[in-house]
Amino acid sequence: MLIENRDFLRLKNRPLLEQLNTMEDETDTTIVEDSKQGVPTLKVEVEGKYKYIHSKYNPEQEVSRVIEQFEVEGDAEHIIVFGAGLGYHIPLLANKFPQLTFTIYEPNMEIAKQFLTNFSLKKYGAVQQFIHDKAQLFNELPNLATKYSNVVRIFSLPSYRQIYQLELDEVYETLKKILKGKVASISVNANFQQRWIINAVTNFTKVISTPNVLRDLDEKNFVGKPAIIVSAGPSLNEEFENLKYIKKNKLAYIFSVGSAINALIEHEIYPDATCSYDPKERNQRVLQKLKDKKLTNIPLIFGSTVGHETLYDYPGELLHMVTSQDTFSNYLLTEKNATPLIQDASSIALLTFQLLAKMGFSSIYLVGQNLSFQNNQRFAEGVPYNNQVTENQKLHEIESVEGDLLYTDDGYLTMKNQLEVLIKSTPQVTVYNTTKNGAKIAGTKFLPLAVVIQDHLTEKVVNNDWNKAVKSYNHELIDQRLSSLVKYKEEVITKIEEVESLIQTLNKDEQKNNNKLRRLDKNIKKITGNLYFTTIISPMMRVQIDNISNELKRLDYQENGIEKIDRIIMIYSKLIATMKVTEATAAAYFNQTTNEVLTHD
Repeated sequence: MLIENRDFLRLKNRPLLEQLNTMEDETDTTIVEDSKQGVPTLKVEVEGKYKYIHSKYNPEQEVSRVIEQFEVEGDAEHIIVFGAGLGYHIPLLANKFPQLTFTIYEPNMEIAKQFLTNFSLKKYGAVQQFIHDKAQLFNELPNLATKYSNVVRIFSLPSYRQIYQLELDEVYETLKKILKGKVASISVNANFQQRWIINAVTNFTKVISTPNVLRDLDEKNFVGKPAIIVSAGPSLNEEFENLKYIKKNKLAYIFSVGSAINALIEHEIYPDATCSYDPKERNQRVLQKLKDKKLTNIPLIFGSTVGHETLYDYPGELLHMVTSQDTFSNYLLTEKNATPLIQDASSIALLTFQLLAKMGFSSIYLVGQNLSFQNNQRFAEGVPYNNQVTENQKLHEIESVEGDLLYTDDGYLTMKNQLEVLIKSTPQVTVYNTTKNGAKIAGTKFLPLAVVIQDHLTEKVVNNDWNKAVKSYNHELIDQRLSSLVKYKEEVITKIEEVESLIQTLNKDEQKNNNKLRRLDKNIKKITGNLYFTTIISPMMRVQIDNISNELKRLDYQENGIEKIDRIIMIYSKLIATMKVTEATAAAYFNQTTNEVLTHD
């Protein structure tokens, strides 16, 4: 092995270096021989027959033709090279795509050794990693997707596509799923990052004036008891009479989630509580029917980042749960015995499941949790949304609780997968799926609700006063922390102005150097370490911060010089501009809440 390749692996992949050091020198399953043109070619034994990795006539001409035909989109940033061979394709890829970086994956250990013995990775700084172990590659894929902003591509020689087809397909599918998930996550963050914090700050006065479900209620009312989560799936239409019976006889606590409350009210079924968490402004429409009817007997359990419009003029009692997206309340309310957070998820049913499990319920029954389409319908009757499934929606086949095939979409499939993970993580709770013709959910037992009433819910368990509580937040501590945030806010504004001025000076400076850049970097770190920034501003611009962080990481591989310094200054300038706008947006809500809390006290 070339000395420079040993150094490369010592830094980048020490386990592979150790494996290669213990390998035998000679092998007859991988053979290097001269091609007809006199340059080396490579063949490997596959199922008793030798197959050429490169042409046995003219390897250089063959690979040149392949690279000529290979194109990537303009936004591509990184290529995973599936198969190293003897490395003929690496210089051609690097020359054709000088702006890209590369990860080389070689599935055959003997080929890996041949490659590293004859090809110097040192000559190609764009090569960031050399991997042989498949598990290591799959562990690295999410990191690559994050680092290179989800624009990662795959290249393979025709021989590898033939010999390692199944493994290559697996890499493609895994990367596709990761990129799809990353894009979805970025989309969610981009859509909600500001609303989460704006809602958290605006809702804070409601949070500290209402009971925390996991802190202030008497758990004796719930431990060992059954609870029902009612969702708005089409099968809910078949369960109204059963739910009326359960409610009338107090056989289980009934929690309505999302828009199911409208269908229940239509049938004069008033759950023990309704739950809501969606940060969007339009979430208020879900409870509009309840507000219009001025129903005071249905408590609302709200996530602390719920759309603040939802809470306005709510006629009934309010209770809350602090969600993981709420960095504001989490800082102000955390004491020695911290209140458990409810992890944000793709549906209110998932948050409510977490909540009920933490409250101590021993059994949870899912009603109307179809997670699929029934007779081309999404929702039960009485839900004021577009209920039709359109023909152009991409659907997936899944198994029903009865063993038949159902159709579902990406959103429902994500909810199903997340719910299954939650159920697996709460073995102390027995979960029954009563949803007729609903999706089969791993970890649950299917049981029709009528059978549940007959065999399980046989006695009165609901305490009418379950929601009565004494609020226990430490208001003195809240005031202290809120006052300190006010001071940190002023510091951050001053520091942003200083850095903005420093960037303007640097842009005019013809003698830029790394010392001056370090001064800028030091001042940026003072901002990003500020408590007001980490609590409020940073969560509101998480997508932009991730993008800027990735841009800076990619510059690590660029040689030092004026061009690199100018690029870093431009990136920091963009960061400061975003900080300034975000701080101005946050300030109005923060100032109002601060005045209300501190003045009221």
